Amino acid sequence: MSGARFQAHMAELSTTNPWQNGDIGPLVVEGDSGKIIGFHNVQPRGFLFRGRAVRAAVCSAMCIDPDYRGYAGAEMLKHMLGGPQDFSVSDDANEVAAHVAVHMGCSIYQLQSIRWMIPLRPANLALSMALNRIGYPRVRWMAAGIPSLGDAIFRRLPKSPARVPATSSLTPKPPDVDQMAASLMRACRGYVLRIDHSRESLAWFLDRGHRMTQAGEPRTVMVCEEDGSAAGWFTYCLRKHGLADVVQFVSRLRFRQAVFDWLIRDALQAGAAGLSGRLEPDLIEIVGGHHALFQPQSHWVVVHSRDAEYVQTFMAGGALLSRLEGEWNNGYPYSAEPANLATDIQFEPANRN
Repeated sequence: MSGARFQAHMAELSTTNPWQNGDIGPLVVEGDSGKIIGFHNVQPRGFLFRGRAVRAAVCSAMCIDPDYRGYAGAEMLKHMLGGPQDFSVSDDANEVAAHVAVHMGCSIYQLQSIRWMIPLRPANLALSMALNRIGYPRVRWMAAGIPSLGDAIFRRLPKSPARVPATSSLTPKPPDVDQMAASLMRACRGYVLRIDHSRESLAWFLDRGHRMTQAGEPRTVMVCEEDGSAAGWFTYCLRKHGLADVVQFVSRLRFRQAVFDWLIRDALQAGAAGLSGRLEPDLIEIVGGHHALFQPQSHWVVVHSRDAEYVQTFMAGGALLSRLEGEWNNGYPYSAEPANLATDIQFEPANRN
């Protein structure tokens, strides 16, 4: 990324973020000569804690001049942790950052540091990922016949995720931000700590999510009841090697299983060979029921607060923070143009059997 593009990216985060107020934001460290030797991308978020509005600092990329590594990073982290926010969180910290953060008094939330994967077309997924690993993604078609035959057999198995039923009372539709924002309170019921979205903030995050084309082809689908009200929605990015990576999954409690089944069916219809995501407390039983594979990821969810109750809420699984509102959305979007969520969503008639 060029300096000009990075400057424009940071300017967008700093001026259009719906929770931006000036006292929580990016940090820099200057050397004796005034030269910038370190940078830390910190962005504010609004949350509700037991119904009360609180503020969070979401921490992401930290860049340090090689000659000053250690001291500059520790100083920035110390300054950030002492800021005006109620709690701080980094949900994509690498091994080094997590190690330093723990020594600075932060805690690692182990549950959300685990990823799950559900094979939908396991033979095609294995071949595509193998070819992608060795640098030959374009020769995938050469052996497509054999894995397709294997996947056809897999789909016939009684417990295959490709055979999930689709609840007839629910219908997938293009996203409607007004309906989604109106249903958030019911969808987040039961969480002690959750993101405090308005209609405008939800639209802002979805727009940025659909511009993150470096993560794959983005797709958001809303699942509605017969009266048109939103039962839930999901956003995922379909990567080149066929893995659909879930960025956000929101659903009212009574429809959670049904909305997840529509997520599987939509990913299959979009051509996904597998479905993956970060483990959330309310999805453990659902993804486990689809024989998901679980593995620790190389990045960690790190939490800090001067009030131990916020950290305890995370550790007890009472906090709701999707990747859409976390560090993932602080990244650089390839597309500078605003996304049109509705026009990008096309639906084929779904087989409900």
